[in-house]
Amino acid sequence: MSVEHTISSLSEIRNFALDEAKVRAHAMRPENVMNIISHWDLAAVTYRPTFDFSFRFGLYYHLDVNGFADALDAALQANVSGYVMCLRQHGRTISTRQWQWAKTQSDGPLEFWTPQISMHIASCSKLITAMALIKVLDDHQIKDVTPIIDFLPDYWVKGPNVDQITFHQLLTHTSGFNTGQFNCDLPFMRDTVKAGVAAIGKYHYENM
Repeated sequence: MSVEHTISSLSEIRNFALDEAKVRAHAMRPENVMNIISHWDLAAVTYRPTFDFSFRFGLYYHLDVNGFADALDAALQANVSGYVMCLRQHGRTISTRQWQWAKTQSDGPLEFWTPQISMHIASCSKLITAMALIKVLDDHQIKDVTPIIDFLPDYWVKGPNVDQITFHQLLTHTSGFNTGQFNCDLPFMRDTVKAGVAAIGKYHYENM
C-alpha cells in the first residue's frame, strides 16, 4: 500500500501514530537481512556533489524513456559483466534492458540476466528511498528543511539534537548519525535515535 493511499492529508501525516503493539509483533530482523555487508567505498570519495532540493511543488521533469534506457545500456556494457533493468510506471513495465551475465563461471554455472533473477540491491535502496521521500514531501508540501522529529514514532525516545535533524540532512548524509556499523533495522534505528547525535552538518556515509 502506498503512502499516498494511507495518508490523505498533511494534517493526517502530522498526527500519524504507529501502533506500538503491532510494530513489536512484526519481524524486526528477518533472516534475509542478517549478516549483509555494504560497501564503504563512497566514504573514501573526496568529491562531494551538491544537491538542490528546493523544488517547486508539483513541478516534475519529463523522462525520455528510450533515451534513458539506451544511454544506460551504453554506459553499463562498457563497465560491468552484465546487468538487467526494468523501468515501471503505474505498475506496468515500460522499458527493459538486459545484457550478459548475472553469474560468471567463477561463481558457478553461467547464468544470463533476466528480470526474474533476484539480487541484493544493498545501498541502491538509498536512491529508491530518496526518490520516494521526495515524492511524499512534495505530495504533502513539506519542505526538505523540515525537522524529522514529529514524524518519528511517538514511543521512541529522542536523544540530544535529534530535534534539529531535517529531511535534507538525511538525504545528504549530514544528519549526524555515525554508527560505525552496517545495521539499519528498526530496533537499531530506535536505539540510535535514543542516543542522539553531535556532528549535525558533517558528511558521513551511513546506512542509518
